Amino acid sequence: MRRTTFRDRLLSCASHAVARFASELREDGSYGPRHEDLASYYKSAALFLAAGRWDLADRVLGFVAQRFLQESGDFQTPGAGKSGDPLLAGRPSYANGWIAMAAQRLGRFEISEPA
Repeated sequence: MRRTTFRDRLLSCASHAVARFASELREDGSYGPRHEDLASYYKSAALFLAAGRWDLADRVLGFVAQRFLQESGDFQTPGAGKSGDPLLAGRPSYANGWIAMAAQRLGRFEISEPA
C-alpha cells in the first residue's frame, strides 16, 4: 500500500480549491451577483493559470476587464473606488499587479498594458 505524502495532500487540497472556484465561475466569467467587488476576482486568473486552466483564466480576465478596468488603466469596483475591502483599498496597486501578471502570461495585452 502506498503511503500518502504531504505533497500528495497538498496537491489534493489545491485540486479541490481549483475545482471549487471553477464550479462557481459562470459563463460570463463572474462568480454571480453576490460577488460584485474586485476583491472577489483579482487573484482568480492567477489561480487558474497555476492550475493549467487557461480557459478559465481567460474567462475571468474577460469579466474583470469588462467590469473593473477603467479608462485610466486602473481596476476599480464601480461605485466603491478600488474595493469595498479596506485592506485592498489601502493598497491600490496590489490588485492591479495580480491582474496584469495573469493577463501578461495569457497574452491578454489589452488588459495588462493599460494597468
